[in-house]
Amino acid sequence: MPQLNKVLIMGHLGRDVELKPYGNEGKQMARFSVALQESKDKDVSWVNVVAFDKMAEFCSGMKKGDLALVEGKIKISNYTNKQGEKKQSFDVIADSWGGVKNLSYKKQAKNEPPVDEEMPF
Repeated sequence: MPQLNKVLIMGHLGRDVELKPYGNEGKQMARFSVALQESKDKDVSWVNVVAFDKMAEFCSGMKKGDLALVEGKIKISNYTNKQGEKKQSFDVIADSWGGVKNLSYKKQAKNEPPVDEEMPF
């Protein structure tokens, strides 16, 4: 049976992007959370996002409050916490070919359209 694991979210970063190395080859991994809220009177849902390699480097310039568009897939991980309880975590793994894009714009002149920053790859 065919399956599809694809997610597209847009929201504001809840914290600065955390960039750290992984593996022995100097590769980079970025972690951040995105807030999703349907309307002002609804609760906020937080989505954890992970990006690797070139996508991680691109994300590293993003800060808390930036608006981000994330396309990727859901990864579910099972683990046991310090209290011995079985838990699950849900992360969005950003795709390198479309993944995360910073949509925050600097204040523009009145008649000047916003400038969209191109992705570096």
